[in-house]
Amino acid sequence: MNRMRTKAFLLALTLLLMLGLSGCDASNDDINIAPENYPATVNNITVTQKPAAVISLSPNITELFFEFGYQKALIARTDDCKYPEAVSDIPSIGSGANPDIKKIIEQNPELLITQSPLAKKDVDLLSEAKIQLLVIPMAKSFDELFKNYTSIATLFDGMIDGPKTSQKVYSVIKNHVDEVTAKIKLPKSTFMYTIALDGGTIATHDTFESAVLSLFGDNVATDTENYSADLKDLKSKDPDIIFLTKPYYKEHLQKNKQYKDFSAVKKSNVYSLDASLFEVQSSRINDSIDSIAKLLFPDMFDTDEVTSSVNPTSSN
Repeated sequence: MNRMRTKAFLLALTLLLMLGLSGCDASNDDINIAPENYPATVNNITVTQKPAAVISLSPNITELFFEFGYQKALIARTDDCKYPEAVSDIPSIGSGANPDIKKIIEQNPELLITQSPLAKKDVDLLSEAKIQLLVIPMAKSFDELFKNYTSIATLFDGMIDGPKTSQKVYSVIKNHVDEVTAKIKLPKSTFMYTIALDGGTIATHDTFESAVLSLFGDNVATDTENYSADLKDLKSKDPDIIFLTKPYYKEHLQKNKQYKDFSAVKKSNVYSLDASLFEVQSSRINDSIDSIAKLLFPDMFDTDEVTSSVNPTSSN
């Protein structure tokens, strides 16, 4: 009997030791593979910690700082950064189109963010001053817009937490897009968006204008890129709707020999839009989406507060 008890005791002890060692190994593995937020890599740069002093040259980027709640890190901006109103409390370093690099260097930021590439001489000056330059290009699609949100979030919340923060903040746009498009009855209309009456400056499929308008229809300018298209080809596709950039209106197309025979022009399916609708790449894009939705689908969307950024058919 004693021998049996001894064997049972030894077996129990062995099992306890095995479980203990297994638990230790699992814990060590968790510690070894636990991800760290920093260093974090965003586009062309790597940061080792959350930035504390940043200058933004872009109105869209500046807006994102406020959307995420990172504005305390923004030590300067440009004259073009006017939204939200609280941005006026942040010092301006002047023009965004022609930034004063020496003035930027005097502010001693850790990081300068722009949506447009800088001249090589300016990049070299920033490098000599040990100021990192982050280029976040303008988005050409909603996927790219979400990527820009993620870039900003990754800078300030790191490689692991950043994408989670981005999803939460960007959901304001995603959920609104889903709500609006769910109301639109299929099949969708086809469209083209003429930006200038020069014979071919069109919002092709690779543009942000097309991305927004494609929520409501199908762009016929799919065979070319970079805002250039053949009007004869587009006419053969006979779009249901023609969008037009202000200050042009239906009357201008009716008098234009390149456009007057389009079915959309003959049927007065022409809508003039303000270019500023597509320049916003923040949560305010929801306002642009609403304006277009109310214009195209007045029976499905409230039309009481249509903004002046859109105009149905004429200048009158």
